Amino acid sequence: MSFIKSFEKLSVKSSSNVGTFDFMKVKSTSKNLLTNKNEEIVQVKQKIEDIKDEAFGISVPVYKANELMQEIEAEKALLKELQSQYDVYEKFVDKVLDDCLLTGDLTELQQSFKLESKRFEASLPIYAKKNEIIETVDKWPVTILTAETGSGKSTQVVQYLQQSHPDATIVCTQPRKVAAMSLANRVSEELETDVGDLVGYCVGARADCGPGTRIVYMTDHMLLNECLNDPNLSKYEYVIVDEAHERSISTDLLMAMIKKAIVKRRGNLKLVISSATIDPTIFSDYFLGFSKRLHVSGRTYPVEALYEKVTIGMNYLQVSVTKAKELHKNEDLDGDVLVFLTTPAETERAQELMNADPIMSAGVQCLVLHGRLQPEDQQLVFKPTRKGKRKIVFATNSAETSITIPNIKYVIDSGMVKEKHYDREKNASLLTVRPVNKSSAEQRMGRAGRTQPGKCYRLYTEEEYREMQDEMLPEILRENLGLAMLKLYEFDIGDPFKYDFVQAPPEQALMLAKQELKDLGAIKGNRLTNFGKMMAKLDIEPKLGKFVSLCIEEGYGYDAMVIAAVCSIGGSVFFRVGTEDVKQLSDRLKTRFCDIDGDLYTYLEVYKEWSEAPETQKNSWCVANSMNAKSLRFTRDLINDMVKNVKPLGHAIVKRFHDLEEVKEIVPKYLTQCFPASLAYYSGHPRGGYYITGYEPERFYMHPSAALSFLNRYPKWILFTEILTTSRTYLINTIDIPEWLANRVNTKSVQCCKQWIVGREMSKALGFGKVHCHIEKKLQSDISQNIYIDFDSNNGKVSLFCTPEFKYEAVSVLSKVIDFERKCLANRPLEIPLSDHNTTCVVIGQGGACSTLLYSGEFSGLLIRGLAEDVERNHVEDALKVFGKVVDVVKILQVLLVGQDYIR
Repeated sequence: MSFIKSFEKLSVKSSSNVGTFDFMKVKSTSKNLLTNKNEEIVQVKQKIEDIKDEAFGISVPVYKANELMQEIEAEKALLKELQSQYDVYEKFVDKVLDDCLLTGDLTELQQSFKLESKRFEASLPIYAKKNEIIETVDKWPVTILTAETGSGKSTQVVQYLQQSHPDATIVCTQPRKVAAMSLANRVSEELETDVGDLVGYCVGARADCGPGTRIVYMTDHMLLNECLNDPNLSKYEYVIVDEAHERSISTDLLMAMIKKAIVKRRGNLKLVISSATIDPTIFSDYFLGFSKRLHVSGRTYPVEALYEKVTIGMNYLQVSVTKAKELHKNEDLDGDVLVFLTTPAETERAQELMNADPIMSAGVQCLVLHGRLQPEDQQLVFKPTRKGKRKIVFATNSAETSITIPNIKYVIDSGMVKEKHYDREKNASLLTVRPVNKSSAEQRMGRAGRTQPGKCYRLYTEEEYREMQDEMLPEILRENLGLAMLKLYEFDIGDPFKYDFVQAPPEQALMLAKQELKDLGAIKGNRLTNFGKMMAKLDIEPKLGKFVSLCIEEGYGYDAMVIAAVCSIGGSVFFRVGTEDVKQLSDRLKTRFCDIDGDLYTYLEVYKEWSEAPETQKNSWCVANSMNAKSLRFTRDLINDMVKNVKPLGHAIVKRFHDLEEVKEIVPKYLTQCFPASLAYYSGHPRGGYYITGYEPERFYMHPSAALSFLNRYPKWILFTEILTTSRTYLINTIDIPEWLANRVNTKSVQCCKQWIVGREMSKALGFGKVHCHIEKKLQSDISQNIYIDFDSNNGKVSLFCTPEFKYEAVSVLSKVIDFERKCLANRPLEIPLSDHNTTCVVIGQGGACSTLLYSGEFSGLLIRGLAEDVERNHVEDALKVFGKVVDVVKILQVLLVGQDYIR
C-alpha cells in the first residue's frame, strides 16, 4: 500500500466508533513516524546519487572509485532495510485499525501500538525482517537466524514471538548468567513491565519469574539441567538458543535434547538458533529436513584489510602500540581506533605505553575494555569522544561480537587470542596464547565500517591469514569432556558414545573422559555412583567436584566449595589495573591476604573477609582492598548454586568457615587424590622452575601473581589445577604439598596387593595365565587401567597388581570371583576319559565317587557362551530339557563376564 493511500484509509476509519480507543493519536503518531522514515529513505537515495557522481568523475583514481562503489552497495543495503521497516510498520498500523473495530480489549491494543511505534522509531536492523521471522518460525520446526551484532536479535525476536503468540511461553538461552539477567531487564523496560511479570530470568540459584511470565531468559546450562526432569521441555512452545556461535559444551548437549523433544512433540515446539557469526551449515545439516535459514543483513561499509610484510611473532603488544601511534599521526581525526589484544593485563600495559608518550596523551583519549572492569568503567568506551581528540580503545576479544563501540573507523588486529583447551597428554587444561581463526579475524575487521568506510591493520602476513583455521573449534572438540560425560550419565541416555552430538568428539577423547570418571569413582559400569551423582549436581569440573564431594563427607563442604568456585570462575579475585603506582599499591594491599601455603588458602581468606562485609559496603571494601567485585560476586553465585544443588541429595551445607589450620589438614589430602597428575617438584632454583613427573625436561613456572611467588617461596612440591602457556608455561592455583604426601601420591608404580592359590581347573575356568585374560580386561575397564593379574602355573599362585589407590576395590572384586568359582567347582562333576584313545568317559562327582559312564556323543555338562543378559535361567532349561534331564543351571561370573551359563 502506498504512503498516501494508507492515510486515505485512515481517514475513512476515523469516523468509526472505537470507544475509548484514542484513534486520533494513533493516526497522528503513525503518520509522523512514517513521514520521518520516508524522509530518511529520500536522504539515502540522494546520498547514493551523490556518491555515484563522485565515483564516475573524470579525475577519480581507480582505487578510490572502487571504494566509492562499495560504499554505494552499503547505502543500497541501508535503503532496502529502511523500506522494509516502513512496510512492516505500515502493515501493523492497518492491522491495528482493523482490530480496533473487532476487539473488546482496546487498552491492550493501544499499548501494543505504543510498543510497536517505539520499535519502529528505534529502527533496529532486525525490525525490517519482523514479519518474515514470525512466518518462518511458525512454518518450520527449526529456524537458523544469523544477524550482525547490534541488529537487535537478542531483545527483539522474543518480543515478536510473544506479540504474535501471547499465550505461548518462550525461553531464550544465553552463554552467561550476566547476559541473561541484563537482557531480561532490558526487555522488561522495552515492554514497560517489571522483571518477574511478563519477562523473567532463571540463572542458577537466582530466579525471578511469576505465573504470568511468558519470556524467560536463562543460561543454556540451566535449560540443559531442566531437561533432566522434563526432557520434552513441555513448559515451552519456543526455545531460542542465542549466541550459538560460542558452541559451549552445554549448548551442544542441549541441541540433541531439543532435537529429540521436537520429534516427540510433533510441531508443538519451535527452535530458533541465533548468532552473529555461526556457520549455518553445521546446524542445517544437523537438523536436516526440518530447518530454515534466515539472515538479517548488517549496515556495513567497506573496510580495507592491510597486512604486515613480515611475521610479527610474540612481540605483538609493542607492535600494536606503535601501529596505534602511527595511525593517529597519519590519519584524519574523523574516526576512533579499536586495538585487539589477548588479556586484560596486556590492554592495561598498552594503555600505559600510550599515555607515557606526551604527544599521544595530549591528543588521545586512551581506554581499555575487558571483562574484569567495573561496569561504570566499561561504559566509558560508549561515551562520545571528547572534541579535538581521538579515542583509542585497547580491548580483549570480548569486543569481537558481544558489543558495538560507536564511531570505530580503524581496527588494529594483533592476530592473537588466549584460548582454553585440554592437553590430553598432560591431562590438564591449558590457557594458551595462539593465532586467531579466520572467523574471529573477520569479526574484528567488521568492528570498523559500522557507520563509515574503515581500515583494518592486521599485524600478520596475508599468507598467515590464509593458513588460519576457518573458525574456533567448539568446546566439545577442544576441552576436557569430563563434565560433559558426567552429564550424559546423569541423563541416563544409555551409551554416551552413541549420543547424537552436533559434532561428535573423537572417540579417544570420550574414552579418556570415561576413564577419568572411573578413576574418580564417579561411575561404575554405566551408572553413576553416589559420589558421581553428587559430582553431577555440583556442575563443576569433575576433579574439583570430587574434591568438594570428599570434603562434604568430612564436614568441610563449604570451605571446599569456596575454593572450587574461585578456581572455576576463570578470573582473579584480585584487581590490578591502572598506572604503575596504582598497581604497586594493589600489590601491597594483596600481600596481607597471601597465605604462606598458597593460592587456595589465599582465596579462602579473601572470600571470607568479603562475605563478612555488609552487603551495602561490599563494593567499597573491594575498592579499598583492590579486589575484583565482579569475580567475587560470580564466586558467590556459583557457591549458592552448589549449596542448592546438593540439598536434594541430603546434604544441607552450613555456610560456615572452619579454622584455616584445620582446612590445611584436609585440602592437600583430598586434592592429591583428585589431581594426582597435577604435582610438580622444584628444580632447585627459581629460574629453573618446576618439573612435572613424566614430562621432564620441560619446565613449568609458578605464575607471578601466585601467593607463593609473591612471598618468594618455592616449596619442594606443589599442586596446581591449570596450566597457562604464554611466553612461558605457568602453573595456576598452586599450593604447597607436604613431601611425604607428594611421594605417596606420586608413586604410580603398581604393587602386588594380594595372592591366591588355585588349582588347574579353576585357573582354566577363569582364564588365568592366558595372554588375554578376560577378568584382567574387565578389571581394567571397570576400575583402572593399571591392574594386572599374574599366574604362576607351577605353584598355582595368582597375584594381583595395582596402584595403592585401587587396592581395596580390585582385591574385593577378584576375591568374590574366585570364591564364586570355587563353589561352582565344588558342585561341578568331572568327565575323565578312560584312556587317551577312548571316547568313553567316567563321571566323577563329590567325594570322588563314580556316578555314571558317558559314551561317544554323551556329556554331563554344557558351557554356553555369549548369552544375552536378558535371557532367564528358565528359558535355558526349557530349551535343553528335551535332550535329557537338566539338573542345574548356574550363571558364571554374572558381574564380570558377558553372560556365560553352565548347564548340568
